[in-house]
Amino acid sequence: MTSQPVELENWEQEAIQALTAQMQDPQQALEDAEIETAAGGNVGAGVVDRELGKFLSDPTAFCQHQRLKALVARGLHQLLEECDLGAGLSAAQSTGKALLEQRLQQPADEIQQQLRAVLAEDLSSHRDRPLPETAQASLRQVIRIVLLADDWEAISLAAAQSLEQRIKAVVMLPQSA
Repeated sequence: MTSQPVELENWEQEAIQALTAQMQDPQQALEDAEIETAAGGNVGAGVVDRELGKFLSDPTAFCQHQRLKALVARGLHQLLEECDLGAGLSAAQSTGKALLEQRLQQPADEIQQQLRAVLAEDLSSHRDRPLPETAQASLRQVIRIVLLADDWEAISLAAAQSLEQRIKAVVMLPQSA
């Protein structure tokens, strides 16, 4: 069975070209690496080899999905930074990211609309500029709504445990299990 060429809208072609250029841009790679580091792990800011098949099958959707994941991770990171968690930030970010990914598997229609609007804002703005304030506020609202009270408890517990381990390591106290 041969595949039919897919007709793409102009905006889709432009989006693919722009995202492909971003993936090949060394400065963008550095920014993506900073996002990964700040988020405490793999947020999928760049194209990962194991996901190359997904990228090739639908480059526009894949790149937009990856970009949205990076935006959500960055939004969570910024929200947690405001909590001034210090040594517990990385653990809180890691736990929060995992919980967000779980909660966003099948988001409500309203959440999907908000995330699409945030992504559209991001894609329409110059990449050297931060996400517009309205989009940042919308993203923060999504994160606050999607994460449940128990999730925030797990995030704060992860931060507290990490901080406790850090204190014990610095003052050389015995580690507890």
